Amino acid sequence: MKLCVIGVGRMGRRHVAAARGAGFEIAGVFDQSAEALATTGAECNVDAALAFNDAAAMLKAARPEAIVVSTTAPSHCEFVCAAAESGARYILCEKPMATSLAECDRMIAACRAAGTKVAVNHQMRFMEQYTDIKALIDAPEFGGLRSMVVTAGNFGLAMNGSHYFEAFRYLTGEPIAEISAWFDPNNVPNPRGPQYVDRSGQLRGVTASGVRLVMELGGDLGHGLAMKLINNMLGQIATVAIAEALVFGKKAGLDPHKIYEVVRVSTGSSVQFENRVPRMLARNFVPGGTIDISYKDQELETTFAKQLGVPLLLANVTQQVYQMARARGLNKQDGSAVVKIFEQMAGVEVRGEK
Repeated sequence: MKLCVIGVGRMGRRHVAAARGAGFEIAGVFDQSAEALATTGAECNVDAALAFNDAAAMLKAARPEAIVVSTTAPSHCEFVCAAAESGARYILCEKPMATSLAECDRMIAACRAAGTKVAVNHQMRFMEQYTDIKALIDAPEFGGLRSMVVTAGNFGLAMNGSHYFEAFRYLTGEPIAEISAWFDPNNVPNPRGPQYVDRSGQLRGVTASGVRLVMELGGDLGHGLAMKLINNMLGQIATVAIAEALVFGKKAGLDPHKIYEVVRVSTGSSVQFENRVPRMLARNFVPGGTIDISYKDQELETTFAKQLGVPLLLANVTQQVYQMARARGLNKQDGSAVVKIFEQMAGVEVRGEK
């Protein structure tokens, strides 16, 4: 089945890779940014002839059966409607669906008129931490769900809150019938750039049967997003440094297991060292957190830092290592698989003798 991707920034490129892995034929990619198109060509091996800077021209030339819309929310309505009118049978739109109820209604009406199936990319109902809870809630021993409470700091109600709306609908099997919301007066910084506005605040939703959703995403609850990015950044940098050190030691003739035993009780040890090295030695790259996820987080880190005017030297350098791993097809493996990049360059493998 032919598929086109509208918007090939960080998320769009992940859709290109996922679609190709699922057996779709990439018939075209669109972005207004020449840099984004060039990056997609290099990272995803997309032929330049399939790269368009005009979405309408791409839809006319490619005539895709399926379309992914992975631009930012203000353009979702325009592109979904155009995709439906072009004859596409299936559309997957990134969340949030749009910036107003009127735009959502337009999108739904356009897809109904064209006989197009449209879905919004909410993935929580496919994640184990939610499917397990759903199974528990539906068990007769539990007695059902009566309320769901979400509290987080420095998040927006649209970009992050929309995930919890979908999770609530999945867990309860009901839409929200009534809702009240209180928005904070100030906007929280958005790591995607100052042009994106997403209000924090509080809301309370109730279904027809009385099940309640309460969200407290206050901007004054601290700087949870920035703290999360800092923690992730340090972990990613440490993982690359650990992989580099192990390969260096192996090339120097040291047993990697001995390196682990000595360093773990020395000043070079860390939580990441204790977590990552056993995986690397056992060649256990079953993902706890994938290379794709690490790369996505690094994009948020570096973009936010640029917005603040802060140089991130090590974060940018190590991001290239994760990108090299993605280019090698390691994107769905655990982050510790970056060791394979250094192994390939040095011509050794860190697996040692116990």
